[in-house]
Amino acid sequence: MVASATDQSMEKVATSFGKIANVFKGSLGDDAYTKIGAIGSAFDKLADDMAATVPGMLNFVNRMGGVASSMGLTVDQTAALAAVLESVGLPAERGATAMNNVMLNLMKNSKSFADALAIDAETLASALKEKPVEALQMVLKAMEELGNTKGQDELLRGMEDLMGKG
Repeated sequence: MVASATDQSMEKVATSFGKIANVFKGSLGDDAYTKIGAIGSAFDKLADDMAATVPGMLNFVNRMGGVASSMGLTVDQTAALAAVLESVGLPAERGATAMNNVMLNLMKNSKSFADALAIDAETLASALKEKPVEALQMVLKAMEELGNTKGQDELLRGMEDLMGKG
């Protein structure tokens, strides 16, 4: 199914999924066939359920895989993030670059993020280590609340200060 969805040969698709399996080896089973099958199933399901494409998700996961894996995200979680961002119209190149920057800055400056977003710094730091998806959700929720109370311009200024003007 995945090969036809990507307009690529089965060999190229297997190679792409094999590379992803190597990056996320800690969160997948030991058997290479199981790894590739699990990844293919996750991508198929997301492509069926959302306005996302397998090639777009492959591109995103290949670009973000190293950071995502090192933070403890699974391939399924990273592919889901890819699908969400693609579904709202963000190209894989921009989405993966932005998420890499956010996650790396969060790890380096979690206290600054916590202070700027009125989140408990210890809770955020712990979540980043133990449950990175929950940490990201916590940050996104706090950003939404800040944007609602202080306005989007104030939120953007604060994020630019934390992340640097790109």
